Amino acid sequence: MLRKLITNILIAFVLFPIFTADRHWSNWLNGVYKIEDAYYETFGEYVQVYLHETAYPLLPFLFLILILLPFQLIKDYFNSKGKPLHFLIKSVVFTIFFAFGYTFLAGGYMGYMLKSNPISFWGPIIIAGILYPILLYFTIDRYVERK
Repeated sequence: MLRKLITNILIAFVLFPIFTADRHWSNWLNGVYKIEDAYYETFGEYVQVYLHETAYPLLPFLFLILILLPFQLIKDYFNSKGKPLHFLIKSVVFTIFFAFGYTFLAGGYMGYMLKSNPISFWGPIIIAGILYPILLYFTIDRYVERK
């Protein structure tokens, strides 16, 4: 139980902000710390401003409560019945939760995203539907299934 709690919190508050900042990764690797037209001297200053702009404590908390918690409850329900879900089913379930959360957070921009560039809407959903279940499998599910 403690393993599930700690892992989900770390994924929500550490890895989720890193994965959502994918368009900034090249700048980070090159040592260019800029947001729009402002340049920052250190990575620490940059991260502080970036996290403030992305509503840091709120967005990961919503990710934890709206996506990771129901996903974990569904997995636990099937594990308690003695029928753990296969990875493909876990990915589909997570993708559905993530799509609803992403749609909720996109709000009025969803129509624009689908009309202008559908990949900008579906790409992150599909990637998250594969990436997060893999991370959760190697950190939580594999340990739970061995018991």
